[in-house]
Amino acid sequence: MAGISPYLRSALLNAVLRNAPYTSPVNVYMSLWTGDPTAGGVEIPVTRKVVTFTISGQYETNNAPVSFPNMPVTQVAYIGINDALTAGNLLFYGSLATPTPTAAGDTFYVGNLNLGITML
Repeated sequence: MAGISPYLRSALLNAVLRNAPYTSPVNVYMSLWTGDPTAGGVEIPVTRKVVTFTISGQYETNNAPVSFPNMPVTQVAYIGINDALTAGNLLFYGSLATPTPTAAGDTFYVGNLNLGITML
């Protein structure tokens, strides 16, 4: 994933530099977007899915596949990681190498170890 959200960036800086408490979410959820979520992209109206990660040094990867059945007609261009099933805050986001169109009823699928997050 390419970016850390402004919300998470601020929360981490405040926690580290100002001793302001930050509580990590119990679960994190994958969301699908038509465009950059920090620049006016629209979240695709499908249910967010819980995603779990495996630590591999400084690089985290999803440790189980995630699928979104019954997609609407749309084009998935970005994936986000959120701290709540609905509403909540965007934590990380990144663009797909190639935006993926979906037809009504399609399943959008992210395979095991195909979603990575790093903070370099």
